Amino acid sequence: MSVLTINTNQILLDRAMNKYLTENCNFTNSSLKSFGLKPLPSRLDKAVGYLKPDKIEEIKKAYATNSQSSLPLPDVNKITETYYSVVDGRHRIALAICNGVPKINVKVLNMPKIVEQKKKSKSRSNSRNRSRSRSSSGNKKTKKNKPHNRSRSRSRSRSRSSSKKR
Repeated sequence: MSVLTINTNQILLDRAMNKYLTENCNFTNSSLKSFGLKPLPSRLDKAVGYLKPDKIEEIKKAYATNSQSSLPLPDVNKITETYYSVVDGRHRIALAICNGVPKINVKVLNMPKIVEQKKKSKSRSNSRNRSRSRSSSGNKKTKKNKPHNRSRSRSRSRSRSSSKKR
């Protein structure tokens, strides 16, 4: 776990955050995009419901008294080299965006497996492509691989074996 200062537009918005910003902070979907704010991919969006009004009011009071730095840091996971998803602190981040805060301190919990798998799959495909290009670069004639029809070969072998039994 490490504490970083990141741009608020590096945080991917879940459905509830997006809804709050469009309904309460004079954002539209196009203005969110113009600020560089992007939605969290639906396969990663685990948000249920909406942002709770009592938590929103508590955080609004902190901004009104200029004591938002006393709030706990939001917890995020790094999804790619640039973007983060929120684990804890959706209300704090939504209000930071709503109040025009350009950068926010966060606790980065971990690097997800998704990023690691993508890196591995790219390196595997690159090594496959290199080995294919080496093998095809020679002057050898290669046979074209035709699909083998197993059902025909099985039926022929059965008919041969049955004729031997007779």
